[in-house]
Amino acid sequence: MIQRATGVGASGAAFLLGLPNGGNFPRNADAFWSQHFKAFYVQNDWRVTPRLTINMGLRYDWETPVTERFNRMTTVYDPTAVNPMSGAAQTAYTNILNNPANAANPGIQILMQSLPAGSFKLMGAQKFAGVDGQSRGIYHTDWTQIQPRIGFAYKLGPNTVIRGGGGRFSQASFDTGGQNGFSRSTAFNQTSDNYFTPSDTLDNPYRNGILNPTGATMGPLTNLGQGVTWNYQDPRRFYSWEYSFHLQHQLKSWLFEAGYTHNKTYNITQGLNQNLPPYDLWQKYLGVQSVFDSTGRPLDTLLWNTLVPNPFQGLPNVTGSPSTSNTTTVHQLLNNVKILDGMTMNLYPRGTNQYDALLAKVEHRFSKGFAILNSFTWSKLFEDTSWTGPEIAGRHVEHKLGGEDRPFHLSIAPIWQIPIGRKQALGKSMPKVLDAVVGGWQLSGQFNIQSGVPVVFNSTGSDNSWFSGKDFALTHDQQSLNRWFDTSQFQRFPDKTADITTYPAWTGVMNLPGANYKPAAGDSIKNGVYQDFAASLRNYPTRWSRVRASRTNNLDLGIYKNFVIRERLKTQFRFETYNTFNHARFAAPNSDPTSPSFGVVGSSQQNAPRTVQMALKISF
Repeated sequence: MIQRATGVGASGAAFLLGLPNGGNFPRNADAFWSQHFKAFYVQNDWRVTPRLTINMGLRYDWETPVTERFNRMTTVYDPTAVNPMSGAAQTAYTNILNNPANAANPGIQILMQSLPAGSFKLMGAQKFAGVDGQSRGIYHTDWTQIQPRIGFAYKLGPNTVIRGGGGRFSQASFDTGGQNGFSRSTAFNQTSDNYFTPSDTLDNPYRNGILNPTGATMGPLTNLGQGVTWNYQDPRRFYSWEYSFHLQHQLKSWLFEAGYTHNKTYNITQGLNQNLPPYDLWQKYLGVQSVFDSTGRPLDTLLWNTLVPNPFQGLPNVTGSPSTSNTTTVHQLLNNVKILDGMTMNLYPRGTNQYDALLAKVEHRFSKGFAILNSFTWSKLFEDTSWTGPEIAGRHVEHKLGGEDRPFHLSIAPIWQIPIGRKQALGKSMPKVLDAVVGGWQLSGQFNIQSGVPVVFNSTGSDNSWFSGKDFALTHDQQSLNRWFDTSQFQRFPDKTADITTYPAWTGVMNLPGANYKPAAGDSIKNGVYQDFAASLRNYPTRWSRVRASRTNNLDLGIYKNFVIRERLKTQFRFETYNTFNHARFAAPNSDPTSPSFGVVGSSQQNAPRTVQMALKISF
């Protein structure tokens, strides 16, 4: 890519002379991924008695970790290794602490107590596939996927059967590694002497050559200062334990069924931040102990976010903003790997979810022109896949309703060929002309009613407000799009302009340090507590069973007229309506207590409105 010059004479004229002012030549990483999968299973059906049959099986499968043919892959990042740039960074850090010009900086005072110069080390080393004893795969092979299964069928009577079974089921994966160091871009150098003479031109661009990616050659110095992700080395594949039991009874053309099913899935993977600073320091310098100055006025910038000189600026082999920024924050230098902010280890197998359901089905198999299938599900879905508060506070898992938890689901689907017309129960000998009008009609439908999904009060919405602890669900007759639940049971944390004297007593805001602060006239700060909540921990759930988005309530109908012109030529006229009663389904309400639209449901309909369709079908 080459850009036209700007700011050097006339940009158009410069471009015509072959003197663009910028561009780059990227060399992006290529990958040739490879993985092998093998499986073994045995199965046996055993007819124990004329009434009882048992099915038994055992499956074992394994897959090799993904590899890259030429090892162009990063596998892990070692945050405990001392980086070769540590000495130079420590010298720069020591000079910053000892510089008299920085003595009054409150951030420097914190660092001198919490991170003296002798304790400063630059940690972190990138590891590459197939280098220095590292495996070629992205993680270790999982040898644990033994999957037993068993099922049975027992005949209780001539028309009654009980069936059941259970087993372990694993899910295959295809996880690839990163390619840090295997991409590189060559910048277009328009001049090296402040535009007195050009350097790269259209005739001879990139005269110093195209830079090759460094690959693994620079080891822990690769892209030093850039963000890092890697994969946990013993992730284990997803697997589920599933059980089900069903009782079936046939009565003439009717089939009745009731049952229970259970599924629990393990090893749902998560990403873990591996660069968290000490929790006690996080809490201290974001907490109420540190947010006031000597006059009792809240600080405009919390001590945790105080800017200090950047010890990595200008160091060789450091790239990105750490190499160019003049300042960094206190909390950045309190990280274990100080040159990085967050660094994520992916595929950590910590999460679970569980689904349980009672099922009922009534089916009339097609006979005498009529069939119907009715099914009802009463279920519950739970998941343990996220934290109850900031990850730094201890990674406490929240046991909550699943995002797709829909407890009730009823489906009714009938088909009826109206028994009027020639060769039918009514009017079997009517004239053909009359049959062409009143005979050959067919009706069908599909009715679905299903609970809505839980409203999600995400981590942002739950870390910036108080909750009274009272039931805030509204009955159906009280709900409206403008007030889906009782928002008065929530109170957002105050910002600097809030009048906290109007806040409900249950928030406890008037008991906080700084609540009695009286701002000076004209001060932008109107209360002395607004900085107290940066280290707050969530104290209420993110989902409630009684507060849900609007349900599904949908009816589709079809009316069909069949004409038999002759034996091999038939015509059908179809009249169909979808969402016949035009029941609108809306999105979930706004669940952010800081938003002016809190508790409001958007008026945009999520499902399709009523649709009418007509068609003519000819079969020959």
